[in-house]
Amino acid sequence: MSTIKHSPSFSGRFRAVKHKRDGTVTFDKESQNVVLYSGIRNLIKSLVSYTGSDNDFEGCTLYYINRLSLGTGSAEPQPTDSGLESRSSTLGSKLARGGNFDTYGNAYLGYSGWDDYPRLANADEDNNLYWSEVTMEFRYGEGEAEGVWTELGLSDANYANPFTRALFRDDNGNPISLTVLSDEFLTVFYTIRYQDGMGVPQTGSFSLGGDSYNFTVRQVSGDTTEGWLATGGSYRVSNGAIRERAGIWRSMFPFKWLESVGNNGEAIITKAFDEDSMTVTHQLQFEPTTDDEFISRITCRPGGSYDSDGLYDIEFTPSLKKKADYRVTLDIDVAFDIQGPPVEGVSASASSSTSLDFTWDAYPDATEYTLVLRQAGTVIEEQTITAPTATASFTGLTASTEYHLDIQPKTAGRDGARSIHAASTTA
Repeated sequence: MSTIKHSPSFSGRFRAVKHKRDGTVTFDKESQNVVLYSGIRNLIKSLVSYTGSDNDFEGCTLYYINRLSLGTGSAEPQPTDSGLESRSSTLGSKLARGGNFDTYGNAYLGYSGWDDYPRLANADEDNNLYWSEVTMEFRYGEGEAEGVWTELGLSDANYANPFTRALFRDDNGNPISLTVLSDEFLTVFYTIRYQDGMGVPQTGSFSLGGDSYNFTVRQVSGDTTEGWLATGGSYRVSNGAIRERAGIWRSMFPFKWLESVGNNGEAIITKAFDEDSMTVTHQLQFEPTTDDEFISRITCRPGGSYDSDGLYDIEFTPSLKKKADYRVTLDIDVAFDIQGPPVEGVSASASSSTSLDFTWDAYPDATEYTLVLRQAGTVIEEQTITAPTATASFTGLTASTEYHLDIQPKTAGRDGARSIHAASTTA
């Protein structure tokens, strides 16, 4: 089969709060960070060999990325960085509070102790957008973080695979130094978001036994029995927010366990990960059968109490013919094209009852922006805006109607993630 392109994105933000013993807040600001290639590569590599049952994004994040470090570097963070520019040699990394930890300092995968952390997931099925995030909390006691700091980031316990890097910034986004005095406390709330990158259906073709086939890869509809979100049981955390049920692990490797529709043979999957090409190879094998079989669809249908729901499927047109007494093997390559964060500063205004105007902040190194305007899931108009222009207008719309604009920045290197922005025309 053809290679399936999977473009997930990892993004993050942090909030740093500095305060006195009496509760007086002396600093409180939120900023974005840069997710590093090396950290993403290690996360994917780790997930390839991961065999545990708790494979949701929040659990995996808390397992592999649970240490915060401070530093004094000033260079602008880049995805190719190997970590902080100048990590503190006197202040050790801070472990996220809560949870249970093994002898290596990693959090056990499980729910005990982690329910205090905000965990959110969402599925915007009209716009084919699926995401999940977790917020970790790091507390430095009075004087524990004393010093002058300019940068911070997350990593594993041994700082072998740093995951993020960010600078402290002011309200205008300019880098600043954060001075923590001996009588001050420092608390950092760090949010990491994973956004699925296979929401928009993909198509391709291949040949098997001299016959040609087309295929479509799509997400399974999210409802109470299958899809991205959970609706009950242990997957609903204490604050009532819906957690991701499908899990980053199954999103990364959607065909770990499979069920074929229209074939009585067994589907067996193996996989290997090429770190250089960031590609996972899945090998799907159908055993011989008594009669010819026609396979219309392959769907992710994991088993076990934690993995009862599907996430993706592959539909064949026409139905794939498997001849009796033949073993059929399909190789499915999933290539990861990791995306950067989405655009920021998006605002909308209605210049008339039938038009909408949008503006957004210029995206670093952007060459163009791909825009899709939808209404209740139906595509109304598509535009390509050439950078440095960061505005767009849509006319001929319906009065008193809500629309959603899908914006994705394109660059010569790593594209940004899609983001959805709602706006309504006036009466």
